[in-house]
Amino acid sequence: TIEDDAVRHVMSRHADAAVETSRGQVPIEPATFALLPQLLEGPDRARLDEGRLVLEREVEGGRLVAVFRVLSGRRMLALVTMWLEKA
Repeated sequence: TIEDDAVRHVMSRHADAAVETSRGQVPIEPATFALLPQLLEGPDRARLDEGRLVLEREVEGGRLVAVFRVLSGRRMLALVTMWLEKA
């Protein structure tokens, strides 16, 4: 699931071109969210970090990294944040 809070977080923290470039990352655009199904269907890397699932996948323009909360009672994942690292 993608909740409004997660979208606001991603767009406020990872969409500024100057900030993301200084971090060695690519700014997130609204269209970047359309890459999440690809990431979920076939991540290149998956790991648990402090109880959260971190998925990574090479996509056009870089490496998409997304962090999800595991909602075990509902058998769902909820997006926490995501960013796009330069290739």
